[in-house]
Amino acid sequence: MNINNTILIHGGKLVGEGVDGCVHTPPLFSCKIDKYMNNKYVSKLQFHNIYSFNELNASNLIKLKYKNYYNNHFSIILKQCTKNLDEITDMSLFDKETCSFFQNFEKYDDYKYKSDTLFSISIYKYIVGYPLKQFFDFNQTILLYENDTFKYFKQSIANFFYLQKSIYMINNINLVHNDLHYDNVVINTNNNNLPVIIDFGRSFEIDLKNENSYHNFFSYFNKFHFKPQRTWDSFDVRFIYYILKHKSFLPFYHNKSYNKIPNFLNKNYIDDFIDIIITYDFRYYQYISNNKFDFHKIIIMYKKFLQDFLYKFSDINLFPLIDDVVRNIYSNYIIYNIDSYSVIFNFLDFFLSNYHNLSKINNIYILNNIFIKYLFVNINPIIGYKFLYKNHFDFFKYVYKFFKSDQFYKNKNYLYFKKTMFEYFKNIKVDTRYFVENDILKSIYHYKINFISFFDSSSFYY
Repeated sequence: MNINNTILIHGGKLVGEGVDGCVHTPPLFSCKIDKYMNNKYVSKLQFHNIYSFNELNASNLIKLKYKNYYNNHFSIILKQCTKNLDEITDMSLFDKETCSFFQNFEKYDDYKYKSDTLFSISIYKYIVGYPLKQFFDFNQTILLYENDTFKYFKQSIANFFYLQKSIYMINNINLVHNDLHYDNVVINTNNNNLPVIIDFGRSFEIDLKNENSYHNFFSYFNKFHFKPQRTWDSFDVRFIYYILKHKSFLPFYHNKSYNKIPNFLNKNYIDDFIDIIITYDFRYYQYISNNKFDFHKIIIMYKKFLQDFLYKFSDINLFPLIDDVVRNIYSNYIIYNIDSYSVIFNFLDFFLSNYHNLSKINNIYILNNIFIKYLFVNINPIIGYKFLYKNHFDFFKYVYKFFKSDQFYKNKNYLYFKKTMFEYFKNIKVDTRYFVENDILKSIYHYKINFISFFDSSSFYY
């Protein structure tokens, strides 16, 4: 059976595509619900597989918890239906002219020519905007801000804070998006240019009471290559992959006997992993910044916090089995680190890639340096040494209000500022170590006029 090459009967222009499907507006098919057949909605046509299941599950969890409050944070499935290959062909839904997925459809050996192959058609609300990747294109996006670099910089900071709120909402229901790259975040031009998270196809739910949830998590390590060299993946995911690829752990891929394998980790093995991380991460960061940013203190910090995070797993008394190590990471770190790391990495990529452009204006140069160091400190996988979620915004808001307060006006000195900040960190149970070692508090105080001016002129819509 050949795929129908006729022109689409339904649906409008292609507005997005991924490795397993395409998005059109108006929808190609609206699951027989006429109200969705207009430009306010889109359809995603893809294989009916684990990714469509994941997205439907995530959508249901978000709707259940947040009702209609989620609209400005997430794009989720409103309706989903399935069709087999014969039905899809008869309805002429293949967009072979523009969608590369359907152009290459016949190359998929697992699917081709099978009339009972199932497809998912999912309906979403259409977001008027453009992907975060485009927002991070300085030369293109600065035009949208009338060549006002300061306004553009403020919006990027606002978007970072807003995304932290969004990932808190999903992590709060034990859901990990697991794929927050640039193209899965859309700037909503109908909501103050704030970001919306899309595509939950690789998401998973963490359920510590459900053993199947734990084992399902590892299915990703068979499908994808979370190599230690992949700077855009979180440390804990890269470390688990590093463990799984060890020759003693190969039985993991074949049966559940892996949970009886003794812990083979030692500090030398862990140091080798840390060396790979530091080499590849900072080779990349130095490249995108054109060697303009000084990473010396950051690299020292990386080695320290990775050792603090990982060395404990070499203790065979605490972790006699490899499964004890992996289960500890899964239970205590994954929910807090994967999405948070992705967001921080995306913005580090932006601020460092555009370091030259953002350094042309003195005020922005100063704040950009502070914020880059701040992001590196908060990429730490250890929970007690960094801010999470809305605490990022709360910290900057607290500092701003403190600088504007009467008590600071009466005690304008660094020692008083530092003492107040230490009390703040203590109250929210965050260690000040790396904030101090990387001169973040000192820099904020030293450039307090720039800091106040920035927040005086900023409007955050949340």
